[in-house]
Amino acid sequence: MNAEEKLLAELGVRAVTCETEVRGGVLRSVIAGAGKDLLLLHGINMGWGAWYPNIAALAQHFRVHALDLPGAGRSMRAHPFDKNFDHVLVGAVSDYLDQRGIKKAHLVGHSLGAWIALNIALDRPDVIEKMVLVSPLGFTRSTPPRSRLLGLRWLAVALSKTVMRPTRKNIESFLVSVVHDPATMPAAFVDYYHECLTQGLPHPFLFMNRIAGARWVRKEFCLSDRMNEIHQPLLVAAGRHDRIVSFTAEEKHAFALWSNMTLQYFEESGHVPSMEQADLFNRAVIAFLT
Repeated sequence: MNAEEKLLAELGVRAVTCETEVRGGVLRSVIAGAGKDLLLLHGINMGWGAWYPNIAALAQHFRVHALDLPGAGRSMRAHPFDKNFDHVLVGAVSDYLDQRGIKKAHLVGHSLGAWIALNIALDRPDVIEKMVLVSPLGFTRSTPPRSRLLGLRWLAVALSKTVMRPTRKNIESFLVSVVHDPATMPAAFVDYYHECLTQGLPHPFLFMNRIAGARWVRKEFCLSDRMNEIHQPLLVAAGRHDRIVSFTAEEKHAFALWSNMTLQYFEESGHVPSMEQADLFNRAVIAFLT
């Protein structure tokens, strides 16, 4: 049994894996539960497994689709340095909705997945009912200080091949660096993500470089100027100790002016409150969506 199979066995709910034809290839997803469709969109190339602490609870209320986005898990290959990488991500999820016959859905996206959710809502507002944006990319313009060196492409590439090549130890070190309490990073997920990367996926540092420059988030990944076009109810879930995505006072003030947005902080979380405080997160999402 490989690491992904072990993760599936630990879900605690009946789930099936599916492959869906989209433009450019295939999207793989894990589907569980029944009811209104809910899509889970992970951050960078973490794969569907990033949601494994959440799927069983959410599947009690919804038909959950946990996707492997392009460049992640066992979905179609895509490289963050590809010219049209951002369009490939959004287009693949849009195609997934059509190919699965989903007319109306909730979207829950983490980090890069939240940016994809925002784009879908901008492009196809009639398809989206509510959204939960977890540590969302798209609202902030400045690159966090700890990520600025990775904005230098040559350095990101060099580190991904040398001192931070994707050994299990290095991947665990990377994952625990984005959470508040290292003990909240499950070994089963570290094994799963390491297994995915050893099958030829791009290093996470390359995704981080594609998104954030040495000082500013690249313009295609900042949507703050278009937020007045988003009319669906939004829950923004943020970790109080997030060192990857944090909001300025100006951005928090803007949030307060959007009547459709609720900002909820998870006090003992870093960048991944859906994993770090899974029970609290699950309850908050279910309460908001229902």
